[in-house]
Order: sequence, then C-alpha cells, then structure tokens
Amino acid sequence: MEATKQKLEQAQAAPESQRASILQGITGEHLTGDLLTATVWGYFAAVQSHGAIASSQAQMIDRPALSYGLFHAQVKPNKLYGIVTTGITFQGLNMDIGHLRHIRWVKNDDPSAAINNSPELTSNGKTAAQNRWIAYNKLRGQYASAMEHAVPEQFWVDKTQCRYTDEQGQIQNPTQADCAQAVSAVRAIAIAQAQGQRIYTINQSNAATALPKLPVGGTVGQEIALAVQAGKEVTVHHIALFQGQLLPQSANCSPMPWFRPCSGAGLLTTSRR
Repeated sequence: MEATKQKLEQAQAAPESQRASILQGITGEHLTGDLLTATVWGYFAAVQSHGAIASSQAQMIDRPALSYGLFHAQVKPNKLYGIVTTGITFQGLNMDIGHLRHIRWVKNDDPSAAINNSPELTSNGKTAAQNRWIAYNKLRGQYASAMEHAVPEQFWVDKTQCRYTDEQGQIQNPTQADCAQAVSAVRAIAIAQAQGQRIYTINQSNAATALPKLPVGGTVGQEIALAVQAGKEVTVHHIALFQGQLLPQSANCSPMPWFRPCSGAGLLTTSRR
C-alpha cells in the first residue's frame, strides 16, 4: 500500500510525458484493492483506539482479540440477452465485520469498592461488576456498529463535492447534491426512529406478542426467532427503509436487528431485499 502511494505521488510530481512509464504495472488491484484494505484497517484502528479511551474512563480492562471482517465493492454484471456479460455496473460498497472479539472485565470487582457501591448497580440481582461490564459492552457494541457507516463515509465520500450538515448544524455546500450516506444497524434504527417507526425490543418475555407483528421473514426472521429462543434481546425497527447512495440503487433495507445477549455484547446486522 505504501509502495502504491509513493508511486502515485512520484507520477503526480513528474512531467506528463513520464507518467505512463512510472505507472506501468499499476493495476486496479493496486488502486481499488489498497483503498478497500485501508478502509477496513481504518475500521479496526477506530474501534481499538476507542477501546483504549473508553476503558480508561470506565475503569475496565479491554484487550482486542482475534477479529476480522470484509469491505468490498458490489458490482452487477451487465448481460446481453441475459447470457453474455458485456460489463459491470458499480452498485456500492459493503462492510461486514463478521468477527469482532475482545477480552473485557472490570479493573476492580470488589463489592465494597467505591466504584461498585451504587445501589442502582445491583437492583436487578446481578453484581455491580457484572452490570458495569454489561453497560460497557453495550457502549462498545454501539460504537463498533456506528463505525461500519462512519469509516466508509470518511474514506469514500468527498465532502467538498456534496451538501452536508456539519457538527454545528450548519449546511455546507448548499448548492450541491446531498452527500452519500452509509447505513449501519445503529444508524438504521436511528433513521427508523426519526421516521416515526415503532422500535421493538424483543426478549423471551414478550416474544409471543412481538414477533407476529414484525413483517420479517426469511433468514432475518429466523435469526430473530432463534436469538430470542437462546435468551438474547433483539432491538429491531418495524418496516423496511432506504437511505443513502452507498447502498445499491433500488435496494430496500429490511428491518435491521441488533441481537444482544445477557453480557451486553451484541451482533448488529443488516439485510437488503
């Protein structure tokens, strides 16, 4: 990746007559492949740096373990008479971090310690250390999911060329088209809330009444039902939504569930149909 960067910088600085020879051997794999790789590396770097800061503030031990994921371009083959491939159409980008593991626990689990002394931390029958661990896992899980939309936007959306609202609430580049937006599970739930959708939190105590109300079938519906049967808590919005240009054109996002076991760690997933 560094070699590709250096070669591109060398070509940019060279006279135009020399650029072809400098760039000889550079392929799409070098360019697109390195950009895709850098994006997924950026994701893991963001999650790990957040863990270093958050664990210090929360008095937690948080060590990264074996993790991996995918970030790839989505393309659709163009068919002539449904048989001959004449080219491809770029449809978007997809990040799927399928395996994210950490080793976590509180730094001090002594029940008599000041940090574990709050009555609210033991009101549900668990120890204060367990509830602090669960709350921390929820915090980190939400951040990890949010990075699945934030990191691709940082790498692939040029905000000098599109309209967006900055951190102060000011609209930048008002005459341009809206910036593309990526969608993660937590952003999808936020979008659904803003649209006035019902948001279900489903567990074993309410599954019998909540599950029939969800217009979800297929793999996603099976995942939700199995997660609830296994004792997990699922947060899911009610109806399909569409958001942003980083999703494939004409794609509808099915309700996106967040599976959360009793540890507070969660699997956040999206589905398209």
